[in-house]
Amino acid sequence: MNFASYDEWLDHAVETDVRTGAARWQESDSSEGFDFRVIRTRLDELIDIRASGDPRRLMYYLDEGIHGNMGGMGAPALYKHAASGTKKLITDYVNEIAAGLDQLSETQDSVLSHKDKVTFFRRAKQAFGESALMLSGAGSLGPFHLGVARALWMEGLLPTVISGSSAGAIIAAILCTHTDEELTDILQFNVLHEMFVRLYQPEGSQQLNADDIEEIIDAWIPDITFGEALALTSRHLNVSVAPSEIHQQSRTLNPVTAPNVLLKETLMA
Repeated sequence: MNFASYDEWLDHAVETDVRTGAARWQESDSSEGFDFRVIRTRLDELIDIRASGDPRRLMYYLDEGIHGNMGGMGAPALYKHAASGTKKLITDYVNEIAAGLDQLSETQDSVLSHKDKVTFFRRAKQAFGESALMLSGAGSLGPFHLGVARALWMEGLLPTVISGSSAGAIIAAILCTHTDEELTDILQFNVLHEMFVRLYQPEGSQQLNADDIEEIIDAWIPDITFGEALALTSRHLNVSVAPSEIHQQSRTLNPVTAPNVLLKETLMA
Protein backbone atom coordinates (compact mmCIF):
# COMPACT_ATOMS: atom_id res chain seq x y z
CA MET A 1 0.00 0.00 0.00
CA ASN A 2 1.36 3.42 -1.00
CA PHE A 3 0.76 6.71 0.82
CA ALA A 4 1.18 10.25 -0.45
CA SER A 5 2.41 11.69 2.86
CA TYR A 6 3.55 10.83 6.36
CA ASP A 7 0.25 12.06 7.80
CA GLU A 8 -1.68 9.70 5.54
CA TRP A 9 0.58 6.81 6.52
CA LEU A 10 0.25 7.66 10.22
CA ASP A 11 -3.55 7.69 10.07
CA HIS A 12 -3.47 4.21 8.56
CA ALA A 13 -0.91 3.03 11.15
CA VAL A 14 -3.09 4.24 14.04
CA GLU A 15 -6.11 2.43 12.58
CA THR A 16 -4.01 -0.72 12.22
CA ASP A 17 -2.87 -0.54 15.86
CA VAL A 18 -6.46 -0.18 17.07
CA ARG A 19 -7.55 -3.14 14.95
CA THR A 20 -4.67 -5.41 16.04
CA GLY A 21 -4.74 -4.46 19.72
CA ALA A 22 -1.32 -2.81 19.62
CA ALA A 23 -2.92 0.45 20.78
CA ARG A 24 -3.67 -1.16 24.15
CA TRP A 25 0.02 -2.01 24.51
CA GLN A 26 0.89 1.62 23.76
CA GLU A 27 -1.48 2.96 26.41
CA SER A 28 -0.12 0.73 29.19
CA ASP A 29 2.99 1.93 31.06
CA SER A 30 4.00 -1.58 32.05
CA SER A 31 6.69 -3.32 30.04
CA GLU A 32 9.65 -5.60 30.60
CA GLY A 33 11.50 -3.82 27.81
CA PHE A 34 12.42 -0.69 29.79
CA ASP A 35 12.29 0.80 33.28
CA PHE A 36 8.86 2.36 32.95
CA ARG A 37 8.77 3.36 36.62
CA VAL A 38 11.82 5.62 36.16
CA ILE A 39 10.29 7.25 33.09
CA ARG A 40 6.92 7.74 34.82
CA THR A 41 8.62 9.30 37.85
CA ARG A 42 10.75 11.61 35.72
CA LEU A 43 7.76 12.63 33.61
CA ASP A 44 5.74 13.59 36.69
CA GLU A 45 8.71 15.49 38.14
CA LEU A 46 9.33 17.32 34.88
CA ILE A 47 5.68 18.38 34.64
CA ASP A 48 5.86 19.79 38.19
CA ILE A 49 9.15 21.61 37.55
CA ARG A 50 7.87 23.19 34.34
CA ALA A 51 4.74 24.32 36.15
CA SER A 52 6.86 25.95 38.89
CA GLY A 53 8.27 28.40 36.36
CA ASP A 54 11.80 28.15 37.80
CA PRO A 55 14.14 28.11 34.75
CA ARG A 56 17.29 27.25 36.69
CA ARG A 57 15.62 24.32 38.38
CA LEU A 58 14.37 23.16 34.99
CA MET A 59 17.80 23.59 33.43
CA TYR A 60 19.44 21.62 36.24
CA TYR A 61 16.92 18.80 35.88
CA LEU A 62 17.29 18.58 32.12
CA ASP A 63 21.07 18.80 32.35
CA GLU A 64 21.38 15.21 33.54
CA GLY A 65 18.33 13.79 31.83
CA ILE A 66 18.76 14.47 28.13
CA HIS A 67 19.89 11.33 26.39
CA GLY A 68 18.11 8.93 24.11
CA ASN A 69 18.17 5.85 26.31
CA MET A 70 16.94 6.98 29.71
CA GLY A 71 15.61 3.93 31.51
CA GLY A 72 16.25 1.84 28.41
CA MET A 73 13.54 3.64 26.45
CA GLY A 74 15.67 3.49 23.31
CA ALA A 75 15.55 -0.32 23.13
CA PRO A 76 14.73 -1.38 19.54
CA ALA A 77 12.11 -3.89 20.71
CA LEU A 78 9.95 -1.04 22.03
CA TYR A 79 9.54 0.28 18.49
CA LYS A 80 8.39 -2.97 16.89
CA HIS A 81 5.14 -3.73 18.72
CA ALA A 82 3.00 -1.02 17.13
CA ALA A 83 3.03 0.50 13.67
CA SER A 84 2.33 4.08 14.78
CA GLY A 85 4.94 4.38 17.53
CA THR A 86 6.11 3.19 20.89
CA LYS A 87 4.67 3.45 24.40
CA LYS A 88 2.56 6.54 25.06
CA LEU A 89 4.58 7.03 28.25
CA ILE A 90 7.79 7.36 26.24
CA THR A 91 6.16 9.68 23.72
CA ASP A 92 4.78 11.87 26.51
CA TYR A 93 8.19 11.99 28.21
CA VAL A 94 9.98 13.03 25.01
CA ASN A 95 7.33 15.67 24.29
CA GLU A 96 7.66 17.04 27.83
CA ILE A 97 11.43 17.32 27.43
CA ALA A 98 10.93 19.16 24.13
CA ALA A 99 8.45 21.51 25.81
CA GLY A 100 10.97 22.11 28.60
CA LEU A 101 13.67 23.01 26.09
CA ASP A 102 11.29 25.43 24.38
CA GLN A 103 10.44 26.94 27.76
CA LEU A 104 14.12 27.54 28.52
CA SER A 105 14.83 29.05 25.11
CA GLU A 106 11.91 31.46 25.52
CA THR A 107 12.89 32.55 29.04
CA GLN A 108 13.74 36.24 29.16
CA ASP A 109 17.45 37.05 29.27
CA SER A 110 16.86 39.08 32.42
CA VAL A 111 15.83 35.85 34.18
CA LEU A 112 18.26 33.45 32.50
CA SER A 113 21.15 35.03 30.63
CA HIS A 114 21.73 34.39 26.94
CA LYS A 115 25.20 33.07 27.77
CA ASP A 116 23.80 30.53 30.23
CA LYS A 117 21.23 29.36 27.68
CA VAL A 118 23.83 28.93 24.93
CA THR A 119 26.12 27.00 27.29
CA PHE A 120 23.26 24.73 28.34
CA PHE A 121 22.06 23.97 24.82
CA ARG A 122 25.57 23.23 23.60
CA ARG A 123 26.05 20.85 26.51
CA ALA A 124 22.66 19.26 25.89
CA LYS A 125 23.43 18.72 22.20
CA GLN A 126 26.73 17.09 23.11
CA ALA A 127 25.01 14.79 25.59
CA PHE A 128 22.12 13.84 23.32
CA GLY A 129 24.12 13.45 20.14
CA GLU A 130 22.91 14.02 16.60
CA SER A 131 20.73 11.84 14.41
CA ALA A 132 22.09 10.59 11.10
CA LEU A 133 20.48 9.01 8.05
CA MET A 134 22.24 5.89 6.78
CA LEU A 135 21.34 4.63 3.30
CA SER A 136 22.51 1.12 2.47
CA GLY A 137 23.59 -0.25 -0.89
CA ALA A 138 21.54 -2.42 -3.27
CA GLY A 139 19.95 -0.61 -6.19
CA SER A 140 16.51 -2.05 -5.46
CA LEU A 141 16.36 0.02 -2.27
CA GLY A 142 16.81 3.32 -4.13
CA PRO A 143 13.08 4.13 -4.33
CA PHE A 144 12.70 3.40 -0.62
CA HIS A 145 15.67 5.64 0.19
CA LEU A 146 14.12 8.52 -1.74
CA GLY A 147 10.70 7.90 -0.20
CA VAL A 148 12.13 8.03 3.32
CA ALA A 149 14.18 11.13 2.48
CA ARG A 150 11.11 12.86 1.05
CA ALA A 151 9.00 12.07 4.13
CA LEU A 152 11.73 13.36 6.46
CA TRP A 153 12.19 16.48 4.34
CA MET A 154 8.46 17.26 4.27
CA GLU A 155 8.35 17.00 8.08
CA GLY A 156 11.47 19.16 8.51
CA LEU A 157 13.36 16.20 9.98
CA LEU A 158 16.01 15.40 7.37
CA PRO A 159 19.27 14.96 9.33
CA THR A 160 22.29 17.07 8.41
CA VAL A 161 24.53 13.99 8.57
CA ILE A 162 23.81 11.52 5.76
CA SER A 163 25.81 8.48 4.72
CA GLY A 164 25.46 5.96 1.95
CA SER A 165 27.10 3.19 0.00
CA SER A 166 26.56 2.10 -3.60
CA ALA A 167 23.07 3.23 -4.66
CA GLY A 168 22.57 4.72 -1.21
CA ALA A 169 25.63 6.91 -1.77
CA ILE A 170 24.09 8.39 -4.93
CA ILE A 171 20.87 9.24 -3.09
CA ALA A 172 22.85 10.68 -0.17
CA ALA A 173 24.91 12.79 -2.57
CA ILE A 174 21.76 14.18 -4.21
CA LEU A 175 20.49 15.24 -0.78
CA CYS A 176 23.82 16.78 0.24
CA THR A 177 24.65 18.70 -2.95
CA HIS A 178 21.45 20.67 -3.43
CA THR A 179 20.21 23.64 -1.45
CA ASP A 180 16.99 23.58 0.53
CA GLU A 181 15.18 25.36 -2.30
CA GLU A 182 16.48 22.86 -4.86
CA LEU A 183 15.52 19.88 -2.69
CA THR A 184 11.98 21.19 -2.41
CA ASP A 185 11.75 20.96 -6.20
CA ILE A 186 13.64 17.67 -6.52
CA LEU A 187 11.57 15.81 -3.93
CA GLN A 188 8.34 16.25 -5.86
CA PHE A 189 6.56 13.17 -7.20
CA ASN A 190 6.98 14.04 -10.88
CA VAL A 191 10.72 14.66 -10.48
CA LEU A 192 11.15 11.50 -8.42
CA HIS A 193 9.30 9.52 -11.09
CA GLU A 194 11.71 10.81 -13.73
CA MET A 195 14.60 9.79 -11.49
CA PHE A 196 13.18 6.29 -11.01
CA VAL A 197 12.76 5.84 -14.77
CA ARG A 198 16.39 6.75 -15.37
CA LEU A 199 17.61 4.60 -12.51
CA TYR A 200 15.62 1.47 -13.17
CA GLN A 201 14.80 1.44 -16.88
CA PRO A 202 18.12 1.85 -18.71
CA GLU A 203 17.76 1.79 -22.48
CA GLY A 204 18.24 -1.61 -24.10
CA SER A 205 19.16 -3.41 -20.89
CA GLN A 206 17.64 -4.85 -17.74
CA GLN A 207 20.65 -3.89 -15.63
CA LEU A 208 22.61 -0.72 -15.16
CA ASN A 209 26.15 -0.73 -16.49
CA ALA A 210 28.99 1.64 -15.62
CA ASP A 211 28.01 4.05 -18.40
CA ASP A 212 24.41 4.19 -17.14
CA ILE A 213 25.58 4.94 -13.60
CA GLU A 214 27.96 7.63 -14.81
CA GLU A 215 25.16 9.26 -16.80
CA ILE A 216 22.89 9.27 -13.74
CA ILE A 217 25.62 10.79 -11.57
CA ASP A 218 26.36 13.46 -14.20
CA ALA A 219 22.67 14.35 -14.35
CA TRP A 220 22.07 14.70 -10.63
CA ILE A 221 25.41 15.50 -8.96
CA PRO A 222 27.23 18.81 -9.56
CA ASP A 223 31.01 19.05 -10.05
CA ILE A 224 31.91 19.86 -6.45
CA THR A 225 34.03 18.43 -3.65
CA PHE A 226 32.94 17.14 -0.25
CA GLY A 227 34.04 20.41 1.33
CA GLU A 228 32.18 22.52 -1.22
CA ALA A 229 29.02 20.45 -0.76
CA LEU A 230 29.12 21.07 2.99
CA ALA A 231 29.61 24.80 2.48
CA LEU A 232 26.71 24.86 0.01
CA THR A 233 24.11 22.87 1.97
CA SER A 234 25.41 22.51 5.57
CA ARG A 235 24.79 18.78 5.17
CA HIS A 236 27.60 16.35 5.93
CA LEU A 237 27.91 13.66 3.25
CA ASN A 238 29.64 10.38 4.12
CA VAL A 239 30.36 7.85 1.37
CA SER A 240 31.62 4.34 2.01
CA VAL A 241 34.03 3.21 -0.72
CA ALA A 242 34.80 -0.48 -1.14
CA PRO A 243 38.46 -1.57 -1.42
CA SER A 244 39.88 -2.34 -4.86
CA GLU A 245 42.26 -5.02 -3.57
CA ILE A 246 41.73 -7.95 -1.22
CA HIS A 247 44.06 -6.73 1.53
CA GLN A 248 42.73 -3.18 1.58
CA GLN A 249 39.93 -1.95 3.81
CA SER A 250 36.91 0.12 2.90
CA ARG A 251 37.14 3.86 3.48
CA THR A 252 34.66 6.51 4.49
CA LEU A 253 35.05 9.78 2.64
CA ASN A 254 33.48 12.95 4.02
CA PRO A 255 34.24 16.68 4.42
CA VAL A 256 36.68 15.88 7.24
CA THR A 257 38.62 12.97 5.73
CA ALA A 258 38.49 14.09 2.09
CA PRO A 259 37.40 17.74 1.77
CA ASN A 260 39.03 18.24 -1.64
CA VAL A 261 37.88 15.01 -3.32
CA LEU A 262 35.30 15.32 -6.10
CA LEU A 263 31.99 13.65 -5.34
CA LYS A 264 31.48 12.30 -8.84
CA GLU A 265 34.80 10.45 -8.75
CA THR A 266 33.97 9.03 -5.32
CA LEU A 267 30.56 7.76 -6.40
CA MET A 268 32.06 6.01 -9.42
CA ALA A 269 34.77 4.32 -7.33
